[in-house]
Amino acid sequence: MSTIRKRAKPATFQKYLWLRGQIYWFRYGVPKRYQSVETRKIIQVSLKTSDIRHASLLAGKMRADLHAEWEGRLKGNPSAIAYQPDNLELMLAATETAYLRIQPKLEQLVRHKKLDTKVAYDGYLKTLRSSRDHYLRAKASEPLPIWLELADKQIQRRNWKLPKDSESYHSFVGMIAEAAIEVISVELAKREGSLGAEPTSLVVKSGLETKERSAEQGETILELFDRYAAYRLAEGRKREDGVAQDRKVIESFASFVGGKRSVGSITPIDIRNWRDTLAALPPTYRKAKAYEGLSMQDAAAKAKAIGAKSISPVTVNKYLSTVSPFLGWCVTNAYAERNPCDGLFFDVAKGKNPRPPFTAEQLRQIFSSPLFTGFLRNGKEHEPGIQKADDWRYWIPIVCFFTGARIGEIAQLRINDVQFEDGIPFLLIRHDEKTGQCTKSGFSRVVPIHSELQRIGFLSFVERQLKAAKGLRTSQLFPEIEVNERGHIGAKPSRFWRDYLERIGIKAGSDGLGAHSFRHTMADALRTAGYLDDEIEVALGHNQKTVTAGYGKVRQGTVKRINKMLENITTPDFVMNSLD
Repeated sequence: MSTIRKRAKPATFQKYLWLRGQIYWFRYGVPKRYQSVETRKIIQVSLKTSDIRHASLLAGKMRADLHAEWEGRLKGNPSAIAYQPDNLELMLAATETAYLRIQPKLEQLVRHKKLDTKVAYDGYLKTLRSSRDHYLRAKASEPLPIWLELADKQIQRRNWKLPKDSESYHSFVGMIAEAAIEVISVELAKREGSLGAEPTSLVVKSGLETKERSAEQGETILELFDRYAAYRLAEGRKREDGVAQDRKVIESFASFVGGKRSVGSITPIDIRNWRDTLAALPPTYRKAKAYEGLSMQDAAAKAKAIGAKSISPVTVNKYLSTVSPFLGWCVTNAYAERNPCDGLFFDVAKGKNPRPPFTAEQLRQIFSSPLFTGFLRNGKEHEPGIQKADDWRYWIPIVCFFTGARIGEIAQLRINDVQFEDGIPFLLIRHDEKTGQCTKSGFSRVVPIHSELQRIGFLSFVERQLKAAKGLRTSQLFPEIEVNERGHIGAKPSRFWRDYLERIGIKAGSDGLGAHSFRHTMADALRTAGYLDDEIEVALGHNQKTVTAGYGKVRQGTVKRINKMLENITTPDFVMNSLD
């Protein structure tokens, strides 16, 4: 019987991992760029571990190593997909082909001829002048065959798309000629007394600088990020969806400073320029047609020209908060000497756009609105009617109101997360990689089900869901909700709730109101009931960062203790009247 191969549960978001029996496998589709140098379409390798964190680490390293290997193959494979090089690549190739190729030959010639007599020395200088003048005449009239030959070899070796009748081809040949003339000119200047002579040609200066800044094989910005991400996943400091979002920022950063650039060559000036370009961009420029196909620099320039609203300094700092830890890791692992982000964050306070709590009047409007009293039809939940919902649309905001839990924490509930202890029903808000459930703190916690929430029929709803799931208690409590492309299960209800608040006239623009406002409302209600913030953080599941919190295995906040806190909250009568 063949072994059944099944993918790791989608909710774990482990993109390259497949579960085969109890062992994780690395499974990766070969990107189009490398299909000409890799016969396999899919790479499948057993990671020989059942530990998902260890598997994540191995998968990250394996992916980085494969990319490094494929890049190496591309350099020597003429059948690889050809591409158009940029100007810096042409200058680098011309410098390597002519300047750096001729330079050691001149040194060898000097050693061979032993220029220890005036006659020999003058003869050498005459040869240099003659060669330089010959090259200058050829450059001004018709290229030398050797330059054309060198250009053709480089184009073939590097797999460039550079037709011989193109302007770029002729420009490349001209760069090779300029680099050849420059190496002779520098050598001649040194022999005539200017011992510190350096190249003045833009081609050679740019080529040498690019070579100095180019990353070693396997150590480009994105390759190092993959290693960094693998370590963070293995350490449990990052989740797969978080890594995916971080990679988008790093890809944008790498595109800005140069994808093949070494991290050690990135300077604070590069970071400042990237930061200031970000600060000039509109919030959603990538989705706007007006900026379609534009680079970051061009999009920023266009936005400035038309006076478009730009992203806030707080948001720019979020981007920097993605790049800085990565570059800090590069310093720790000896890929760079310093973190160029240090000192370049905007000096702005966090939380400039906090999530406000709902006022009493807003709560009155919410719970007397059509979603809770009767709406027209699906898609028109904000318009009055006789239809009522018995699904996530109705129950998630209500549960958020009575528990103060995050919307994603409620959306991810399974039926078996509704439990009892000492006769008190409660929700187990899980953080469990095996089931794909998570909390912001990284710990599971309990949230008692308020007596009023019981009274309006939440437990009966749970029983109905269990019956619909044919008794399978591990089924989702809200099966209509699926994770989005970022792996977030709370995205759909969050978006629905923001839109609903706008349609009933409570939310306006980016005022911060949303499902998270229920959490802030709960915090205020607990303060009003006489509880201190260190007690409230336990009820809300905030991460306790005290020394004592690190002792033992039992988390703070028993079901009985938190239940007492929640029951001491005064629930407005108008809420209960609307939900009766």
